Amino acid sequence: MRYSVDSPLVGAPVGSPSTVFAWLAQTSDEFVPNDVREYVTEVYRLAAVVGLNPDLLVAQGAHETDDWTSHWWKAERNPAGIGIFDDGSTQRIAYATGTDAARAQVVHMAVYALGVATYAWLELSQYKHLDPRLQAVYESGFAGSARVIGDLGSGRWATDTRYAAKIVAKANRIFGGITKGPPMTAIVFGNVPHPWFEDRSISKPAGAGQDDLGQRKVRGVVYHRILGTLRGTDTYFRRPDVNALTDYGVGVGGHDANNDDGVILRWNNPRGRQSGWASGPVNGAYGDGAAFVNKYGVNAVNRDQASIEISGNYDTPLTPRAIDAIVNLTAYWADQANIPWDQFPIVPGDGFSFVRFHQEFTLGSGKVCPGQVVMDATADLIERTRAVLKTAQTVAVMDTTAEYAVPLPITWSNGETGWKRLNGHPVFAGIFAVEVVRNTVPKAHAGDGAEAAGPKLKQGETVKVVGSFQSGKSRWLIRDVDHARISGNACRPLLPVKQ
Repeated sequence: MRYSVDSPLVGAPVGSPSTVFAWLAQTSDEFVPNDVREYVTEVYRLAAVVGLNPDLLVAQGAHETDDWTSHWWKAERNPAGIGIFDDGSTQRIAYATGTDAARAQVVHMAVYALGVATYAWLELSQYKHLDPRLQAVYESGFAGSARVIGDLGSGRWATDTRYAAKIVAKANRIFGGITKGPPMTAIVFGNVPHPWFEDRSISKPAGAGQDDLGQRKVRGVVYHRILGTLRGTDTYFRRPDVNALTDYGVGVGGHDANNDDGVILRWNNPRGRQSGWASGPVNGAYGDGAAFVNKYGVNAVNRDQASIEISGNYDTPLTPRAIDAIVNLTAYWADQANIPWDQFPIVPGDGFSFVRFHQEFTLGSGKVCPGQVVMDATADLIERTRAVLKTAQTVAVMDTTAEYAVPLPITWSNGETGWKRLNGHPVFAGIFAVEVVRNTVPKAHAGDGAEAAGPKLKQGETVKVVGSFQSGKSRWLIRDVDHARISGNACRPLLPVKQ
């Protein structure tokens, strides 16, 4: 455990925005929304400027908004329950952006933790208008009264006697596994962007430069040499009498016009069905080319590889911009193929390289494409591609072995037929099943700030429940196995379960 109720609100963080985003990636199958990214990023920037520990503010925000999924975040972007009172009344406070939400929370916390006579206001004064509850903190006498997390309860920020403990639990779930040694990492695919390209799509008749061999799937890239210029090849491929087509062309300055140096033209979409006559026909395949053909067949040579034409002759040197274009194209398709950076260029499960030369499929016909310059540069291209993959795929993660909270015990009271009472709430008691329609986390009790009572329930799972009830605007279900509470809005009922 890293944080406790005695942890000071003023201090340096152990985490960072990337830590928070990685944690969210483990708890949800959805992308982190832009407003959450804005919020987390600004908390870390502004809190650090004034001396507050941003880890703790983010943990508070996550606790208050049910990891930024509750009504108070989605509808209001209210990050920490500001202006929400125990009696159910609210002073409606809403923010247009996650950045403004972060600034309001930092301003509010700064009054509690730092008071007013502090250098912090030199930075925060421009954001005071975002906190309509600021004067109330002064009037309550709480300004400067919160030195540690535990000070936020006891009727200060919240009246909940377990408020501080809940923030601590959330903070330790997010940051508790961070160590001073080398960070734990996980590989995440899908973060490598496709480099900019000029779309110069070409359609060819079937059998005259392309075939429809079915839906394409990129299982590798093939390097080619144009033996000409980028724009000249663009014109050449468009001729109806030319029975050839590749996917990309990359300009090389000096041979091409300098304004085409590193420019990518895309002539054919590797995600479509048009398989250009690019890397075949197979004749004297060897090395990784032969291994690819042996596993995936002859049709896959043009269908399941992205062909990259590099302008110039066999002896034309590559320029830095051309190298960047080749590397970024290769990295994108390798990442799309789920190849980890530390295994690239070897394809997991295949055992051969993702990067191949045109001649590895056609040497028997006398074609030596892409020539010695590109072949000699390939080791460097691979290392550069590996570096791009490592930067994009490596995400810091934390120990996820945190204990789950124990659900509150149920005390039933008698009521009308089919109805009972649970801690004051009318409950429909009956055994039935529900299907989870969006990912949700079982809670120890009802409420947005309740602690997790078990691992996330994923869309499509079926859960047996023993009752349902309304709490405020939220509907909750009671799970049969442990009486944990599940959001009713995340589920749909199925047929009753026979008892």
